[in-house]
Amino acid sequence: MLFGIGLPQRGGLDLREDLLKLSIGAEREDFSTLWVYDRLLFPTKPKDGLYGIDGLPWIEAYQQAADPVALLAAAAAVTKQIRLGSSVLVASLHQPLRLAKELATIDHISGGGRLIAGLGSGWSADERRAAGTEAQSPGAQLDETLDVLQAAWGADPVSYHHPRSPVDSALIQPKPLSTIPLMLGGGHGEKSLERIAHRAQGWMAVAIPPAVMAATWQRITALAADYGRNPDDMRLVCRANIVLLDEPLPEGGRFPFVGDMEQICAPANSNTASRLVRSPARTKMTLRTNLREFSGLVAGLRDRLTGPVFLPGERGYAEECSTYNLMTPLRPYLAVGAETVADVQATVRFAAQHGIGVAIRGGGHVVAKQAEDIVVINMRRMRSVTVDPDARRVRFEGGVLWQEVLDAVTPFGLAAMNGSSPTVGATGYLLGGGHSPHLGRSLGWAAEYITEIELVTPDGRLRHVSADSQSELFFALRGSKGNLGVVTAVETELFPITHIYGGGLWFAGEHIAEVLNGWRTWVADVPNEMSSSIAVQRLPPAPELPEPLRGAFVLHVRTAYNGSPAEGERLIAPLRSVAPVIFDTVAHLTYAEAATIHLDPPAPLPYVDRSSGLAELTKETVDALIEFAGPQSDCALASIEIRLLGGALDREPLTPDAIPARGLPFQLFAFGVGPEEQMPAFRASLAKLMEQVRPWAHPRRMVSFLSPDEATNQREMRELYGAERYDRLARIKARYDPANMFRVNHNIAPSPISR
Repeated sequence: MLFGIGLPQRGGLDLREDLLKLSIGAEREDFSTLWVYDRLLFPTKPKDGLYGIDGLPWIEAYQQAADPVALLAAAAAVTKQIRLGSSVLVASLHQPLRLAKELATIDHISGGGRLIAGLGSGWSADERRAAGTEAQSPGAQLDETLDVLQAAWGADPVSYHHPRSPVDSALIQPKPLSTIPLMLGGGHGEKSLERIAHRAQGWMAVAIPPAVMAATWQRITALAADYGRNPDDMRLVCRANIVLLDEPLPEGGRFPFVGDMEQICAPANSNTASRLVRSPARTKMTLRTNLREFSGLVAGLRDRLTGPVFLPGERGYAEECSTYNLMTPLRPYLAVGAETVADVQATVRFAAQHGIGVAIRGGGHVVAKQAEDIVVINMRRMRSVTVDPDARRVRFEGGVLWQEVLDAVTPFGLAAMNGSSPTVGATGYLLGGGHSPHLGRSLGWAAEYITEIELVTPDGRLRHVSADSQSELFFALRGSKGNLGVVTAVETELFPITHIYGGGLWFAGEHIAEVLNGWRTWVADVPNEMSSSIAVQRLPPAPELPEPLRGAFVLHVRTAYNGSPAEGERLIAPLRSVAPVIFDTVAHLTYAEAATIHLDPPAPLPYVDRSSGLAELTKETVDALIEFAGPQSDCALASIEIRLLGGALDREPLTPDAIPARGLPFQLFAFGVGPEEQMPAFRASLAKLMEQVRPWAHPRRMVSFLSPDEATNQREMRELYGAERYDRLARIKARYDPANMFRVNHNIAPSPISR
């Protein structure tokens, strides 16, 4: 189970202060959703009793009920990830087209992918009369609202004809950024059940005893199957209107969730309730308040694992949670050092049972976000590499670094499509698409050459995924990073390449204009076999750097030619003439030596970074970069890199994948390195750089270059991947990870419905 909480709507509250505190606090404590309800007025002489039950008095809490749509919009503006839902909006109290625009607007405010629209027909004749809708039946008004939402959120021009809001032909904007799931309340009559099964993505059960709820849910899912729908795609939300008393009430006639703490919790602990969910019931854990209980549960997990388990404060915890970026150490509830696939499976099942998110530490270079309510699975102990030289394939486990792959394959005269740093985790690199700065432009994205992925999904199952087995999952894994499970092993193709011609050319920073413009002109005509990048660098006075580069302001041009040395030298020669070269490492390199071309720092360091795709690199772009980072600027960033893409990287793959960067000509990546007190200044400088290059920015970019400050909501993720690809990924996510266990990443929110 996932747990949500209601937003403050009732009288006696400070709406501004209480909404802000509750919204931010609920997100921090990892509640799943913030909910609102809908009341228009409180009749002093009601025609209908509470919930339509004759004689039942209305509860005092309904005497003042703040507007639910306004509250959702406000909560959307002050939160980042928690979902936002209505339980329920009464269809007859809202003009349908206006409601469609309001909900779409909230979806935009929230960043997309967070809104759940719960709708109902309502039970108060007094409210329908006040809204001017008493002439039409509540069920008919709910059907009309569903029709209008579907039409208004679909393609323009929109047309439909209903009594309350006929539209002949019109453009209706904004459209939702992502699909808004529609949930329906009610369920007390057969027609209502059929409406839920046929038209909704789930059922909102309100204050219903568990046994009745279970029977109703069974009927709804059976009807959904009759309509040709997959019952597993249906969702159940149980709303508990809790009234907490100091003393227990007599059981006879007691409403659900009214009574003392034991009586209120009884439905959630009952066998009937546990059967309502298809996955094990999950208990929300809070380390600060349940440390003793949690430690006891962890002891049981330790007994089932081969590898070690660490709690905060224990010896080894800090090392297990360390990352390449010293600014982003992980701080989970617990850290597991997986040694076997069985360890990974047991840990994932433990997380599912207790409602904890899972983060995966491979090479540790990229930490997309921080979270405490998680378990970290550290893969560094799973390091086996197996080479099949005849088949030209290599299989490696999830904790392997690229250097280990290179060491294994190069003795056979074979090359893998590794990245610029040999200390990067091979698996995470591939799941992000894998841009090889040596072979990418001639061969494409590294993920295109994956032949099989061994994956543990949130249900704890081990799956062997390939183009011929679970092809939708194979599509999604290659390009979405760690959104779908723990990859325990990968098999990928190798290439009979033993050498490349390339290296680095360094120029003094005073020649920034000549070098940047010279490189810009040069890359326009190079063949696909030539890969290159350029970086404006302010290097530290580190003794491991060659003497001309220590503490220097330089431009570093990197080249890698997949061809003969003679042709490579002919192609590179124009670069040598743009300005005096102060250091030159260009040579006929073994493929293993090519991993040193970029000279990426091998040891962990503290940094912050940003990235942007570039649609073009013009003279004006270069001028903007010189203004920002030239000799006369106050720029203190360690590096501003531009990678040339294109070539085979733009080619459509034989087997479709989720890589979003095809068609992107250039990728920009920048970072600042220093102590923590310098980080605010670096972040401000990086933000200024992003603004400086905005006129040439491209909406797409390389997933592996995303910083923790980028693509932080579903609107930005959808823009990054493109609407069609993102919606497909969200549906696949909903199938395999509906609870979003794997959310400590640049997250794709699960959504089973396509707009």
